[in-house]
Order: sequence, then structure tokens, then C-alpha cells
Amino acid sequence: LADTLMTEPGRKVTFHIDGDRWSAGPALRASAEELWDHGFLFDYVSDRQLQSCNIVEGAAETVGGNTYRAVVVPTCRFMPETTAQALADLAEQGVPVLYSGESAQEWDVPGFADLDKRRTALNEAVARLVVSSGFRQSIPIARALCGSGVQPETMQVGTGLRCVRRCLAGGTPAYFIVNRTDDTFDGWLLPEKTAPGIVLMDPWDGRAGYPLLETARGVRV
Repeated sequence: LADTLMTEPGRKVTFHIDGDRWSAGPALRASAEELWDHGFLFDYVSDRQLQSCNIVEGAAETVGGNTYRAVVVPTCRFMPETTAQALADLAEQGVPVLYSGESAQEWDVPGFADLDKRRTALNEAVARLVVSSGFRQSIPIARALCGSGVQPETMQVGTGLRCVRRCLAGGTPAYFIVNRTDDTFDGWLLPEKTAPGIVLMDPWDGRAGYPLLETARGVRV
């Protein structure tokens, strides 16, 4: 956000992160596509959400109860000092913080208000961040995520499928799966999360039922 606000001309900045309408910056798009191509599920979070995170069993918990096992920071030039402090707090408490750029030491604060004071705060936060065991930079994000134990959804790799995974009450996983290509998908779906049974629900017409072919690890569609 800070990079876009500091570099976009004019007074109006419109954000799109859907399909081909990417106005939130090429670095964000590059990181998102790398995660998609390697099967990793993710959400977009704001600076305010990062600043209000709690740590629950080594994961970052946002307001509302969503938990995340890692934080990915796309390559950027401008970083609010409060966000850098939040990232340092997360990394120091065991949450992997992965930066796709070469050096967090090159960050600068956006804007000019209280510039020296905020730059000092930013430099102090970055100094804490870069020595934290959970921090990684200048490394492919997908490789770093695998090294931190985060498991991708392999059914997304090379298939054109995309999915959203949520945890229902009691811990049962629920998937929303979409085919983003023009080709019909015919094959096995092997989700990373298992459940006692599988129910297929079609969001287009409301139909629901059990799959014709099902194993303990997947379903034929």
C-alpha cells in the first residue's frame, strides 16, 4: 500500500487484485502468482491487520480469529515503521516472516511528517527483524515456505484450479474450488486436509451430494 501511494501519480488510487486488473503493484502480483503456481493458499492483509495480530501457538491471529502460519512481504521500497515493528514482533515470536526482496535494510518510511523520528523507529525495527530466527529474505518465497513447514495444496499445481480452504466448527475442512481455465478438468482432487467424508456442493445451482468415486485422500471429479 505504501509503495503504491508513494509512486502512483494523482490523488486517486484504485486497487484491483483480480484477474488481469492488477493496480496494486507488480511486486504484489509477482508474489501472489508465485504462491498460486506452487499451490500455497493465502489471504491479503493490511498494515493495520498486521499491527493488531496476536500470536497463537506459533501462528499469527488477526482480529476475527483467522490464523496464519507465515507472513509474506512482497518486494517494496516504503515500509511504515509501525508495520516493521509488527513484523519484528511476529518474527521474534516464531512466526516466519518472508521477504521476497534482497534487503529490508533498504526500506524507508512513506511521507515526510516526523521524518527523522520515524526513520529511526524503522531502522530499529528492521535491526530487530533481520536478526530474528523467523525472518528470511532474498530467497524464493515458495522454497522458504516449504522450509518453514507450510504445506501447499498440490491440486493447484499445473492444473489451473484454485481453491479457498476454511475450517468449520469442530475442525472440519471446507474447500471452495474453481477452475480458472477454459478447459474442462477431469481427474482426481487430492486435498491436503482430510475429513471422515466428502460432500460435493455446486454453488451455481445449489445441488449437493456424495462423489461417485472417493478414497481416504481424494475424490474423482
